[in-house]
Formats: sequence, C-alpha cells, structure tokens
Amino acid sequence: MTGVKNILPFLFDKLLSEVTRRKIEKNILYIAIISFFIHLLVIYLLKFGFIDLPSDPNY
Repeated sequence: MTGVKNILPFLFDKLLSEVTRRKIEKNILYIAIISFFIHLLVIYLLKFGFIDLPSDPNY
C-alpha cells in the first residue's frame, strides 16, 4: 500500500506541473492551427471543383 501512496503524489505532480500544462497547451494550439488550415483547404478544393459532393440527399 505504501507504493500506491508514493505513486499518487508523483503522478499528480507530473500531470499537473507547469511544464506539462505548457506542453499540452502548445500541442492543442498546433492541432487547432493545422485543423484550421485543413478546413480552409477543403473549402477551396470544393470551391474550385477539385472535390465534388453530390447535393442530392438520395444519392
């Protein structure tokens, strides 16, 4: 049982540390920026006809 008592504070400190928070925030920012550019790419591919989505709902 003492092993669990030692592991929990260690995990708590590691997962909620300032360094971990900064890394997570940076990764979320990168994912958001990449997703935004993919979103723009899809919009322009649709606009210029490179991707054709059928407008008929029964298709």
